[in-house]
Amino acid sequence: MLFSLRGKNKMSFLLLIIMMIWLHGSTTVVESEVKKKPDLRFLFCFFYYLLSSEGILHATADDENVKPAQIDLQELSSAEIIIKFSGEIVLEGETKFLTYIQPIPSDDETQKIMEVRAETGEIGNGIFRYDVFKDDSGNRIVLHWQNISLPRVSYEIFVKVRRESFGYQILSTTKGEDDAMLRSGELTSSSSEIKKTVSSVIGGVKDDIEKTLKLAYWVNANIQYDKNYSQNKKDKPAPVVISKKRGTCDEISHLFISMCRCAGIPAREVSGIAFDGSVWGFHSWSEVKIGKQWIPFDATNMQTGFVDITHIAFARDYDDAKFEQKITALGTGGFKVQKHEMDVKIWKASRLKKMLEMGLESIPSEVEPGKELTLSAGIKNVSDSLLVGSVRIVLPPEILLKSPNRQIFLIPAGEKKFVQWKAETNKMVKGGYWVYRVFALSFPRVMAEAEFKVGARMIQNMNAVLENDGRVSVEVSFRNSSGKAEPFKIKACFYDSWEMKNQVACFNEEGVTEPLKITESVVKTDFVPSGNFAVRIEIECEGLIETSILKVNTGKN
Repeated sequence: MLFSLRGKNKMSFLLLIIMMIWLHGSTTVVESEVKKKPDLRFLFCFFYYLLSSEGILHATADDENVKPAQIDLQELSSAEIIIKFSGEIVLEGETKFLTYIQPIPSDDETQKIMEVRAETGEIGNGIFRYDVFKDDSGNRIVLHWQNISLPRVSYEIFVKVRRESFGYQILSTTKGEDDAMLRSGELTSSSSEIKKTVSSVIGGVKDDIEKTLKLAYWVNANIQYDKNYSQNKKDKPAPVVISKKRGTCDEISHLFISMCRCAGIPAREVSGIAFDGSVWGFHSWSEVKIGKQWIPFDATNMQTGFVDITHIAFARDYDDAKFEQKITALGTGGFKVQKHEMDVKIWKASRLKKMLEMGLESIPSEVEPGKELTLSAGIKNVSDSLLVGSVRIVLPPEILLKSPNRQIFLIPAGEKKFVQWKAETNKMVKGGYWVYRVFALSFPRVMAEAEFKVGARMIQNMNAVLENDGRVSVEVSFRNSSGKAEPFKIKACFYDSWEMKNQVACFNEEGVTEPLKITESVVKTDFVPSGNFAVRIEIECEGLIETSILKVNTGKN
């Protein structure tokens, strides 16, 4: 399907038709000119429709397969997620019954199962059926084979889930009640180090949701993600994770849950799948109870209050929300899983409605080499929900960041707040003005950019001196920004008026600078001014050429 004519799409398409009628009426008068030179109004109209967020671009997002590599998935608010599990089981000996249990996503406020079905490969004269269960044990599909006469069976399971990522409001800032989600588990136990850290992180904070945000930020900043940390062994408990300062997503989630519970905030683990920026895989995150809502927090990826649409929940538990496939067989032999694969596709995705507006500025906008500047982001919440989120800064390598890269914010609906970073420019920037561009990127997703100049002029000072004999000498001081001695050339050209229309004389001076120092040089000349004059100084050093102009009032005019 090329166009998706819904809502504003219809208005955009109607506008396109009106524009085309306008074009037709204006181009049929002189047909020969149209053939020779296309009417640019057509291009305007056509590209207007193309670039409309409700035009073809919207149709592409809504009606085609969304490829994660081609779009920022954090910009999507809803989508249909199609998960396919496929595999092959090798049978050893005669198998009368074979059962395969595959957990499937749960139903909750943000995701609904739309379809579940399964298929099998060739089974000879055998019988195949499947059942879908939704109960307290977790959603699952159970595949049954009976009287299999072949040495192997294959299967494909298809699950379609409708996922809404930002379809709710955070209604409270106070913790909810759930004693079951306050008790410690084997993996979410506490320790003196955890309690001490929690007290330090949330000291003086009143709102429970802000406490949760600060705890997630601390975990994200201080615990290094290491997918191989447990090395396929049993997950480490929270006290070990905080001591070693590293862990998998499961272990990071367990530590965050333990810290929330130490703060008196009910929390639980969520296990499922997510897209990590390159591949789909199994993932764990957390939920905390604020008011009557369970609010998601992914401390591994610092997604707070909401998680992106690729987070598909399969299981929840107070301690360890593992979900596993199970196979049982009845017969004279055993079995072996030859392969088990998962493939995920995103369909009919909708872009996120704007929740934040953000501007970024540099204070000051022009700064000297080696000096500090402040980068300030003004963030306004334009949604109807309280937002707890984070924003990070992206700098060129020449700029040293002196503040934590990621900053957090809590902004009620309709309000605006500022976050700031301190940075320092490179001391070794060569002469001239260098323009740097920086970006701020937030979750929920919005981006802002700013520019600032680093003024690294070589020429520091110029002065014209009238000698006793009436001739002019020019004193120049300039910077050598390199780490070695550099040869320099100075050229001083004089003009007989400030308008600089008539050049009357030029004089040269050469020498060698010292590394990383200010060089002071005097250009001796034979120029004798008769009135006001101007001098143009040109310095060549470090492979750069810089000029400056000095206008002198002699008092003779």
